[in-house]
Amino acid sequence: MLAAVLASKVSSRLGVVSLAYILFAGGLSTRWSQVRQVAVPGVVMATLGVAATAGVTGVGSSRSTWPGS
Repeated sequence: MLAAVLASKVSSRLGVVSLAYILFAGGLSTRWSQVRQVAVPGVVMATLGVAATAGVTGVGSSRSTWPGS
């Protein structure tokens, strides 16, 4: 049991460190000209995603019935 928990924690830590390295290395090798090409569509999609999430959460919470409300 302890070995499984330890293996899980080691795997999780290894995954986090690997992801951090991949993101860091990718950020260092990206040219600003590449970023400028996708900046506007990225900001638009992020904004629409946040608005959709807020809308779904708002509608869901307004339709829920909490005890005492």
